[in-house]
Amino acid sequence: MGRHPTVTHNYYFDGQMDEVRIWNVARTKEQIEENYNKVINSGQGLVAYYDFNGGVANADNSNETTLKNKVSVLDANSDGTLMNFELQGIVSNYRKSAIPVISEK
Repeated sequence: MGRHPTVTHNYYFDGQMDEVRIWNVARTKEQIEENYNKVINSGQGLVAYYDFNGGVANADNSNETTLKNKVSVLDANSDGTLMNFELQGIVSNYRKSAIPVISEK
């Protein structure tokens, strides 16, 4: 994830992600907008949800290399592995999110 699938050069995503959701259904523009900045960890067609909340902000997270899938639709092999992440100090991949989030109840 994070690399262009058809470009032969190594163009990887250069940015930050606070969460990743993978759906097995097409989502409408309205559905995407409705769920923007909300914690959504269930729903029809949601097969994977990764929230990147496994470590401690600005700390030593060298043992935190598994990114757990928070929904159980996929098999146990759907957990991710963090690779090439800075896992220690103030540049740790785990930092407090600056994005306002609205929790669903």
